Amino acid sequence: DVVLSLVDGLWDIEGGFRPTWLFKHKIGEDDFGGPVQFSSHVGATLNLDQIALSYRYQHISNSDIYNENPGLDLHLVGIGVRF
Repeated sequence: DVVLSLVDGLWDIEGGFRPTWLFKHKIGEDDFGGPVQFSSHVGATLNLDQIALSYRYQHISNSDIYNENPGLDLHLVGIGVRF
């Protein structure tokens, strides 16, 4: 992952990419093709004193190495306490 801190640490911008392993590649009616997947994400965190508010967009897919490749898009929101 790469994190860039801006405005004296008020904002953090992050991005990353990594291989991912699914122990079960069939979840319900969704078939993700196989166990090897790739995850990428970008996000931002607003650091307010002891409170951190964050958003991350994450995409997971197998990059077409299998016949099935529906992919999965996630929007994640977080609230944290810094200490």
